[in-house]
Amino acid sequence: MCENFDLNTFIKNSGATVAWCNHVIEMSRTHQALWETISDQSEYLKSFSSRQIAEFSEAERSELANKVFEARLELLSRKSIIADESSLAASLRSGELLAFFPTETFNDGTAEVVTGGYFNYFNWPPFSTWVYYVGEKTISQPQIPHLICWIPPEFVDLASDGIDLSPDLSLVRLTSADLDTCYKPMLVQAGLL
Repeated sequence: MCENFDLNTFIKNSGATVAWCNHVIEMSRTHQALWETISDQSEYLKSFSSRQIAEFSEAERSELANKVFEARLELLSRKSIIADESSLAASLRSGELLAFFPTETFNDGTAEVVTGGYFNYFNWPPFSTWVYYVGEKTISQPQIPHLICWIPPEFVDLASDGIDLSPDLSLVRLTSADLDTCYKPMLVQAGLL
């Protein structure tokens, strides 16, 4: 049982993530734009440095994720971009779902260097790619709160370098056999993983 993991919210956020990332990539073709388009939208997000975000508490990380989701929905609405949930499973599988564990990062900059800034110095994935925050209240067994992100297919190879070469365990593919979460079977059953 996976208490408080809302599959419908995950699907809604995934659809928004894919739609927004596809729009950003079509307009700019750069991974840096996946950071800037969301952070430029929100005064809240602009008010923090990467170091401050890395030191956030679990409650602050949850609030940050919600602000990212709100900013993205506002951008989608303003640009009249509609998320197509009918092709969501295929879109998610064309890229890669990733779990980011902010409390597990060594904050050493390896992922940032090898990806040319796809991940930041603290291993955070770009704001535009954030799908769902799995907080302490979401987890039914002792696990670490984490952020689920989607890597667009255009950047899977680049991001893989950061995931594979990072010396810590903060970046883990959702398809990894080493990642055991209560929600993974739900995503598999829904055809999203």
